[in-house]
This record gives sequence, C-alpha cells and structure tokens, in this order.
Amino acid sequence: MTPIFLLMLFPLLTVIVMKVWRSEQFSWLEAGTQIVLSLICISALYMGGKYMEMTSVEYWTGTVTGKDYDDGHYTTSYCCSTDSKGNCTQTCYTDHYTRSWYLTSTIGTIETSDIDTTSSLRRNAFSSDAYWNGAYNGEACSRTNAYLNYVQAAKFSLHNRSGTNKEYLEAGLLPSYPQIHGIYKLHRVLDLGVGVPQIDGWRLALDEHMKTLGGLKQINIFVVFVPTTNPSYTAALEAHWRGANKNDTIVVVGVDKGTKTIGMIDVITWAKSAKYKVNLIGELSKIKTLDDQTFNPFLNTVRNITMDDYDRRPMEEFIKLKHEIDPPFWILVLCLIFAVPGSLGLALLFDRIDLDAKVFGRSSNKFSRFRR
Repeated sequence: MTPIFLLMLFPLLTVIVMKVWRSEQFSWLEAGTQIVLSLICISALYMGGKYMEMTSVEYWTGTVTGKDYDDGHYTTSYCCSTDSKGNCTQTCYTDHYTRSWYLTSTIGTIETSDIDTTSSLRRNAFSSDAYWNGAYNGEACSRTNAYLNYVQAAKFSLHNRSGTNKEYLEAGLLPSYPQIHGIYKLHRVLDLGVGVPQIDGWRLALDEHMKTLGGLKQINIFVVFVPTTNPSYTAALEAHWRGANKNDTIVVVGVDKGTKTIGMIDVITWAKSAKYKVNLIGELSKIKTLDDQTFNPFLNTVRNITMDDYDRRPMEEFIKLKHEIDPPFWILVLCLIFAVPGSLGLALLFDRIDLDAKVFGRSSNKFSRFRR
C-alpha cells in the first residue's frame, strides 16, 4: 500500500469513530466535510511534494542576438490620513518607475538586471550592468530550463545511482554539477587537476560548437579532464551527478598528469542510440596526446559525431517511473500532521459547532461534552 493511502486512512477512521461515538451530534454533513478537507490537504501536499522531487533543471544553449531595456511604471497605495478611531480617511499613491536590461537570444530573453525607484529622474541616472555591457551579438549564451525528471527522482531507476566513491570524493575529483555564472555563461570544460594546456581555448571552441549543436540537437556537452585512467571514475561521477540531465553528454578524459597522455575516454549520455557513445569513445580514443592544439581535432570530432549520431531521448519514455516517486521526507511528515492531529482537530471543531445550522439554517440541537 502506497504512503498516501495509509495517510488517508486515518481521517476515514476518525470519521467512523466520531459517527459511532457521537452519532447524534456528528452529522453526515460534518463527516463528509471533514473527509473532504482532510483528503484535499493531504493530497495537495503529497502531490506537490512529488512534483518538487521530480523537478529538475537542464541547460539550453544558443546565441545572443541583441540587447535592450524596457521602462515600466506602476503605483502602490497607502493610507495617508486617519480619523480618531484609526480608520483610513484618505488614500495616497506612490509612483514607481522600473527599468530592466535584457538580452535577446535564440533561446529566449535573458534579463541581466533591473531597478525599481520612485523617481523617473533617478531611473535615468542608473547605468546598465556589466553583464549587459559586455554581451555582444553572436556570443554563446546559456539558460536553465525546468522539466520533470522521472529518472532522477525514481528510487529504483538505473540512472539514479545512490552513493559515490569515497576515494574520488576525498581527492577532490567529484565536483558539483556545473552552474551558470555571469547570468548566462557556463564553463563546459572542467580541469580537475590535470593542467590542461590552452584551457580557455577549449572553452571558447566548445562554446562555438554549442551555438549550433544546442539549437539543432538540443544537447548540452561537458568535457571533464581528470588525472586518473581508472574506468571506475565515470561511474562515480555519474553517481555524484545523479545520472546528469536528459540532454547532457559528458565526455570524461583520463589523463596522465605528468606526460599529458590521454589514457581513458568514457562518455555519460542519455542518447537514444548506443552508436553515439560507441563512436565517440572510438574516435576520441585515437587522440593520444594533450597539447596546445589538441582542442581543435578533439572538439571537431565531438561536433561531427554529435551531428551524425545524436538524438535526444524524450523524458516521456520514462513516465512509467512516475509511480515509484515519493515526496521528500519532510513532506510526508507534514502529511502525517494533517492526517493525525489535523483530523482530530477537525473532529473537535465540528463537535463544538453546529455546521448544519450554519449551512442550512437548521439546528441539530447538538450538545458538546467539551462545553460542560
């Protein structure tokens, strides 16, 4: 039996007890009202918790196409005069002037900053922010997109690997999942202690490829350089990132830190075809040395194979996992509070008031044992 049915059982039992114990005073209207209120509260909390647990964020990447700002105006009211009893006798209004700076892009509007002031003159005195000033047409940009991830939230999903490798974690080789910085920028190439030559060249080149791949393939690519060639690392990273997101492809590059020799290539991806992962590993494994020029052939290979073989797997394929998802523990505690103390509280409330009289205007002549 699922947790929600167990939680709903207590309000039903409470109503049954009240009908047996105080059958004359506890009307069917009160019984029905208590059941409906309890089930609505419990169901809303439970389903809201499941939705929170399933909500995940993926990255979309595109190109900046322009930048602009919008001015707005609105008013707020307040009481500016009262009488001797404290009642408001005059309402006054305050003007607010707003301005928001934003970028237009192939992935939608990205707001960089905004102001809200009570003076139109002060609004014009504010200058635009550094992110807006630094953005330019054709620049790569990223933004978050929320979606329902049945896989990460499901307890028994193969993608939801619990735990991680303590050795890698203590060595600092399991970073947090990358986050957008500078409003719309994303570091897609991670150096975990290898000392990658031309790391900025890697990042710029991958951003250039992502301007095309992000739109055509709806993919998000990371390249992770790690100073180990142990194949167990990939599983540890996948566990740490909870399987990553549905449009992610993470290329793991194991490097000998001293010789800068590439000794391992592995890939984490949800691509529909296994051919994509096999071809990526096979072609990238031909590149053996990490030097100042490696990023061009390496990333060109990633781009070409992605264009040829990558198809994004839709989350609808995993919708059957939805039934395996439970809300967070604290949501279950709140549901339990509504189910037990909440049901008892409603029972006491309806024993003290005559709901039939309030609704239908007829008294049931109830007498509460709590009002002696």
